Amino acid sequence: MRPRHPQAGFTLIEMIVTLLLTAIIMTALVSMTSQWMRLWSRNAERMGHVASVSTSLDRLSDDLRTALSAIVMPAFIGDENALVFVRVGSDPLIAGALERVELRIQDQDIIRMSAPFRGDSLKEATQSNSAPLHFSPFTLRFSYLGEQDQVFARWEGLRPPSAIRLQLKSPAGDETMFVIRTSVDVPAYCARVKTYADCGITAFDNGAGGSR
Repeated sequence: MRPRHPQAGFTLIEMIVTLLLTAIIMTALVSMTSQWMRLWSRNAERMGHVASVSTSLDRLSDDLRTALSAIVMPAFIGDENALVFVRVGSDPLIAGALERVELRIQDQDIIRMSAPFRGDSLKEATQSNSAPLHFSPFTLRFSYLGEQDQVFARWEGLRPPSAIRLQLKSPAGDETMFVIRTSVDVPAYCARVKTYADCGITAFDNGAGGSR
């Protein structure tokens, strides 16, 4: 008679160990995949914010760089939350048309409101078209630079400031500052004056709020 050989196979302990190792490996893979997906989603969201902010900054720069001076008194009014000015109309079919533009911070956006400028007071609000410029998730604040790059919280005068600063603050507290230079059309007599007030400009500093 031939000797009988036991059948080859796994013992119960070997199967349990194998299942435990498989569970550990699968858990590690799921954890790694979950972390990767969170990072990917966060980066995709960040890139979306960057693209939106970049587009909004381009639109903001186009407006502010064409702000006009000496159109009306005052020709530019601004504080930390809003600014109003006159620019050449954006409609290429209407030559020489002027446009009143108001940029107002609302939550995490800047609301751009525009209307034809009829030569009346800049302070008088008129019915206008509005569109949001998105800056989420940042909080925003305007400030203004004088001729020597002094920083002012408010500006009101015959001409725009030399630059407008837009402060972006992230939810984590990080701050980024964008400076948009204006193409200031200064009346000739302003070259001979010694103070802002002599040129019809009232600028207010960040502290006492007095005119300079």
